Amino acid sequence: MKKLLILLLLVSALFSTSVAALGINSPSVSKGGGVITGLFATEDLGILVGLEYGLSEKFAVSGRVGLDDRDFTKLTIKYEISPTFAVVGGVLDYGADSEPYFGINGALAFDSDFTGILEAGVLLADDTEVIYEAGIKYNINRQIDIRGGFLGSTYKGDDTAFELGVGYKF
Repeated sequence: MKKLLILLLLVSALFSTSVAALGINSPSVSKGGGVITGLFATEDLGILVGLEYGLSEKFAVSGRVGLDDRDFTKLTIKYEISPTFAVVGGVLDYGADSEPYFGINGALAFDSDFTGILEAGVLLADDTEVIYEAGIKYNINRQIDIRGGFLGSTYKGDDTAFELGVGYKF
């Protein structure tokens, strides 16, 4: 009951603020396994679908695409330094141009079911900008979780987006 109350309070707090969330993956890598995410994001990002797959015990490939009218794609390689810290690199595309992206990914377990996740990186475009994602996931069982958080950047006029969705581990 206590976990359900905390989850309801978290979702209420996220919807009552102006921030928006984007689906986030934890830094740990599982060889031959991964996670599929489906999230709804505000700020015209729409539905985002992601897939991460562990190529080895330390390396994973990750991608995310937007299914709405506004183009959004992200393709990265992740290297796990520890189960709570990883480095990522790849390309990010918000529409017209694909730009190189490099960052870090971290996680903090609050208990066996709640985990806070953060990814922050630099997008090397004409104007270099910092992009960040922060959120929380709640494990419903060993395979399914609920995720919520926000995505933002230092680009002028860029709105922070909220995202809420699910993850399926395989």
